[in-house]
Amino acid sequence: MGVGYVEVLAKLLPNAQVHNFGISATGVAPHLFCGLRAAPADIIVSEYRINERDVDLLRHFYDIARNFSAHTVILDLWSWLTPWTPGEFSSTIRAKPNGDHAFSVLDLATLTGPMWRLQLPPFTAGNMFADVLQRYPGSDTEACLRGATESTQKDRDAVQKCRKSPRRSEMQHGSSEYAKFVAAALASHILELVRTGNALSSRKPTSGVGGGRLCINHWGQASLKLCKQLKTNSKNSSDGRENYYRLCAQLTDFIVNTSGFQYGSVWGRSDKMTVHSNHESAAVTFDCPVREQSSYTHARLGFVVHSSESESGTIEVNGMPLSTHQPGANEGLRIQHFAHHRFELPLTIRVTKLHPGAHIEITGIEFFESK
Repeated sequence: MGVGYVEVLAKLLPNAQVHNFGISATGVAPHLFCGLRAAPADIIVSEYRINERDVDLLRHFYDIARNFSAHTVILDLWSWLTPWTPGEFSSTIRAKPNGDHAFSVLDLATLTGPMWRLQLPPFTAGNMFADVLQRYPGSDTEACLRGATESTQKDRDAVQKCRKSPRRSEMQHGSSEYAKFVAAALASHILELVRTGNALSSRKPTSGVGGGRLCINHWGQASLKLCKQLKTNSKNSSDGRENYYRLCAQLTDFIVNTSGFQYGSVWGRSDKMTVHSNHESAAVTFDCPVREQSSYTHARLGFVVHSSESESGTIEVNGMPLSTHQPGANEGLRIQHFAHHRFELPLTIRVTKLHPGAHIEITGIEFFESK
């Protein structure tokens, strides 16, 4: 879930423990490959309408969620850059198990779509996007906000322009007022679940990550307070050393050599640190520091994909070409993706093609004991 929703939701549900274990700007792949790292929960909120369109992957994630919590709420949002269309069914809803009472849907697209199109309060552009107007005042911004209704051809043309404007981030995610509205709707839904007893069944244990895997993936996740203690313990035992790498290691701990790649945040986000490059012919090699004691032999790569071809490129992973371009309805979308192929260690990534101004960003690695 977005951070803004979580903060407001915690205030609306003062008697509940609200934690954010989501990974921003990503689909369900990191959870499928790396597992759910949080403690078992009474209720999980699954919010993937914008970032995940693969129904099969979503069904797999819902299977994991079913074993991890008593109830899963599918929070179905939509991007303001791709306004809701009557009769539209998202992948998140199509993947929902039929007749399974462990799942419910809060479909804000259907709930608010007709009201938004008719511009009825409180779903007016002025209310929902007040901070966008403050940051980008002027007629161009007003045209962007009117375009979210798609009521005329002129409005639809305005939306297309907004997808390539500096306002696209705010138009994609909504404003602080929109976050408050989403949190209020979600709190009401959860309270109704508790009132009717639909979310009060016995808690089920997590299926866990399983043995033989080590996943390094901190994209979009907050730092862990246990890391300092684990780092101390890692010096005293092999198990402590692997636990440290499992929970706390950064990608730089796995770099064997590099030319043209660096570690940091391309976009100034401390929670989105990557090993990245904007140079063709740049190369970086990764290996697992504990592979000798645990027999890690293969790895799967996590990297950022872009809906805009101009922000994309092509890399070779141990000689196999992979594109970072993933066409989508939302212009300017950038999310984390895990390659399905498992490569033999060590893992060497080379940049073979890159559009001017684009970056290749490595976000995570999952190590395996066997192919």
